Amino acid sequence: MRHLIGELPGKVIGTFYGFAGYGKKPKEEQEALVKKLHAAFDYLESKIQGPYLLGDEFTLADILTYPWFERWAVVEHYYNISIDNKYEKIHKWLAAVGERESVKEIVQPKEFYIEGYKTYFAS
Repeated sequence: MRHLIGELPGKVIGTFYGFAGYGKKPKEEQEALVKKLHAAFDYLESKIQGPYLLGDEFTLADILTYPWFERWAVVEHYYNISIDNKYEKIHKWLAAVGERESVKEIVQPKEFYIEGYKTYFAS
């Protein structure tokens, strides 16, 4: 678990912030960023072991990673880049975490993130 906690949030967070100003970046940089995104999603897809990242139990790995997927609405909104349907495990994981009462109590609407990150992402 320690390895996954160390690796995964960094891959997801770094990729998320890489999209700041995406529309203003040169095409080659945009293409490299999308490749990095797919590599991060491929990595996550390969690590998911059940309904939650590490299997049947909701763990710190889920808690540290899920909030960055809530923020993905920002990238979808400004750049029309979504999480491809080929990432079935990721989509199932997002659904499983999203159904937890503890998550439902604190989840923010997409508009919250879109507005909050506008300075970084609007181009």
